[in-house]
Amino acid sequence: MKLKKIDWILLGILFLIGIIFWWPTKNLPFWWDSAGVVAIGARKIIRNNFLMIELGIPGNYPHTIFFVWIVAMVWKLFGETLLNAHLVMLFFTLLTLLYTYRLTNYLARGKFFGKIAGFFAGILLL
Repeated sequence: MKLKKIDWILLGILFLIGIIFWWPTKNLPFWWDSAGVVAIGARKIIRNNFLMIELGIPGNYPHTIFFVWIVAMVWKLFGETLLNAHLVMLFFTLLTLLYTYRLTNYLARGKFFGKIAGFFAGILLL
């Protein structure tokens, strides 16, 4: 389904709200999950030259390895900083908002109600 002008406006507002919600968190430190699993895994992937044969992370790994690989790739390209790790999450946040809006709009057959419902469904995700 092709996006119309109202779709672009609502998505722009939704993205802007998403970035406003993300902005205060950009300097927060890693929490236990990110520090103990994602950051360590990303560092090991970089150290092993992106060969993901063995990460050596004890216990059950709670994330898909592809997410850790993406964080490792971003760190390799742009530097291992907290902001770069948070930008990866911003990217996935905006993708989630986009496709929640698109799915809701598609299910409502592109009617105005679908656009508004998609917008508020995205807001509720934040």
